[in-house]
Amino acid sequence: MGYGSNSQQNVQNLRLSTCFSTGLQSMAPKDGGMVTPCALPDHISPKADLDGKQLMTGDYITGTKGHYMPRESFLYLRKYERMIEKITPPTPIHLLDHIIIPINIRQSHWFPAHINLQTRGISLLDSSQVNSAASYPQQKMLIWKFFRMVWTTHVSAGAPGPYWAIPPDRFIRLHPRLTNLTPTMTQTLRNCQQITISSILEVTNDHIRTRWNRRGIRPELAGT
Repeated sequence: MGYGSNSQQNVQNLRLSTCFSTGLQSMAPKDGGMVTPCALPDHISPKADLDGKQLMTGDYITGTKGHYMPRESFLYLRKYERMIEKITPPTPIHLLDHIIIPINIRQSHWFPAHINLQTRGISLLDSSQVNSAASYPQQKMLIWKFFRMVWTTHVSAGAPGPYWAIPPDRFIRLHPRLTNLTPTMTQTLRNCQQITISSILEVTNDHIRTRWNRRGIRPELAGT
């Protein structure tokens, strides 16, 4: 849920909250009260109900009864959770210095992604940047999300959580679903003579920075 987009759609919010209000009262919490599947009755929604917006697979709606997401997204989430639970790292992940992850781009070529746990950075070691550079923001977001999920599953809760230190000029090039930077914020920062941590903090708010903390990301100069 943390990496999707909160779709502000009041009509759908009201409809979903109404559908869930009766069913959830009689349901016992599952999985520690985290993600719970609930079947909604079929309902034909005129396009006008969405105010011209399209609810994409990665989007969700925040309602009075929780977060609502498309069934496809929920099934993908469960699939990845089961896969991660089956992983048995030969060395505890929090004791590693480096992690190499193979990445496939549109079934055209492979390249390695490098997570340096000492410098808290991610690098994409791609020799064919012309063909795949456009997908880098999404790839980095998915790599970090997967890494955080593995960490949460296999590392003791007492160990400090991982965070990704991102130089300010690279921070604004990340996927907006990860940083929550709006196009206006990004354009304002691009117009700055130099993008600094202070300039990023000036255009954002406490709500956005709280999301960064929850996702384990922060704009930070190397070596600090």
